[in-house]
Amino acid sequence: MLKAFQNKAVFKLWLGQVGSSVGDEVYRVALIWMAVQMMGADTGYLASLQLLAVLLFGIFGGTWADRWSPYRTMVSVDLIRFFITLIPVTLFLFHIPSFAALVVSSIVLSGLGAFFEPALQSVLPIAAKDLSTLKAVNGLMSTTLRLARVLGPMVISVMSLFVREIHFFTLNALSYLYSSYCVFSVRKTIAHAAPTTHHEGEHFLSHLIHSIKFLHGKPEVRRALILKCLCGGAWGLVFGLGFALLVNQVEPKNVKAFGLVMGSYGLGNVIGAILLGNLQRKGSERMIYLGLIWLGVFFAGIALTTNYVVLLILVALSAVGGPLNDLPFTDLVQENFSGRELTKIVRLRMMVENFFTLAFMLISPLLFRLFSVRAVILSCGLLIFFMGSYGWVSKDRQEKRSKQ
Repeated sequence: MLKAFQNKAVFKLWLGQVGSSVGDEVYRVALIWMAVQMMGADTGYLASLQLLAVLLFGIFGGTWADRWSPYRTMVSVDLIRFFITLIPVTLFLFHIPSFAALVVSSIVLSGLGAFFEPALQSVLPIAAKDLSTLKAVNGLMSTTLRLARVLGPMVISVMSLFVREIHFFTLNALSYLYSSYCVFSVRKTIAHAAPTTHHEGEHFLSHLIHSIKFLHGKPEVRRALILKCLCGGAWGLVFGLGFALLVNQVEPKNVKAFGLVMGSYGLGNVIGAILLGNLQRKGSERMIYLGLIWLGVFFAGIALTTNYVVLLILVALSAVGGPLNDLPFTDLVQENFSGRELTKIVRLRMMVENFFTLAFMLISPLLFRLFSVRAVILSCGLLIFFMGSYGWVSKDRQEKRSKQ
């Protein structure tokens, strides 16, 4: 990944994403913990609304966003997110109850991500300039969110000693401002990335159909996309809510204990991303399924352990499965698609993955009332394990048929 660091445009984009991702992680951990204290298992409904926003913005907003310059989209979205994040903070300063405003702003912020991520993915090949550098860039960018999962809980631990919880969200707002500056600073490199042209009368359904058609003749991408998105729903349930509920049982009202668990996951993420990001990755599809199998095994272990120290170790080990399936999937998509097709496949993945996660989150309150937190986490782990195993076996069968 040192090759990616040598590219100044990529390096600045990465710095901006690290800043905004740390802010997002601080926001996310603080909001989830506050919601768990107030809503318990019903926090799943809040997560569902956030995911629904991503789906709706991705479906209806995608048609508009494809007409815009990716560079302008990224700067505009960051500035909008800056102002939206400050709304609940401002209400708090005027002594107006702000939890409802936090919920609403979190939903809108989630939806705006559906504009930013495809735009970022469409400019990375331009900034990277060649396939070898692009793979290094993918490795570098994969560390962004994972690094934030380490730094975010650390920032919360330090800030909690000096400021009120509401100012976790002030930090997030400032991180968006910093991200917009970083994108603006590389405008000469990425500003010429052209928007997608459209025919008059096109609507979101036609774009969805076109995105699906792009997968025709790409069975390996289609299979990996479906299995990965299905497993993404189970992962979202465990990571987005299961960990918080589990820690709240072990260490009630202890935000530092929850931050330590999230930090352990982030540490495993970063180590995995650094190791895998510096490898010449081959056999992308098999690596995806290996990552899912790895993740499922350690999620099951988390559900079965009762020792807090062992829990932290298993959480860190499970996180290695994230880059082990994410990085090769990004490689697989970028090897098979480019330009307009690439943007649409990225958005399709976001829509499908969020649809499955939304489905899991909608039923999560019922699941956590009918079964224990550990039973739900175990079931999700087993589902991910079997989906990864199914993908591996399917790939074997495909290779055997191609040799005959």
